[in-house]
Amino acid sequence: MGRYEDRVAAMLDHGIAVWDLYLNVEREGSGDSEIVSRVPNDLRMLWERRGPFPILLNGYRIPEWRRYFKTLPVRPTPLPSTSPRPTHWNTAESRGEAIGAWQRAFADLAPQVGKQDQQSGS
Repeated sequence: MGRYEDRVAAMLDHGIAVWDLYLNVEREGSGDSEIVSRVPNDLRMLWERRGPFPILLNGYRIPEWRRYFKTLPVRPTPLPSTSPRPTHWNTAESRGEAIGAWQRAFADLAPQVGKQDQQSGS
């Protein structure tokens, strides 16, 4: 998978930003089901400053998305979690299916990212 710094550099090179759904959470354990309070990030501010962009949701976070960002004019793409905790990483087959879903999502984004780069003059 490579070093963390290399993965971050690769995403930046391709115009990909990673932004957590939540600015702050308190949890009693390690799982998302253990979250007792949460503060969503101000994605609307980013949307208004940056303009339209595709959104990929790590871990099928559609319920949270709808709760906090239902007024944003975008349909996010829900994808398998990248956390090693879920069962989809426990077998080579399920890990391959999850990786394949992310690869397809990034391949689908390539034309959109290129179009945005042309519009911004990058």
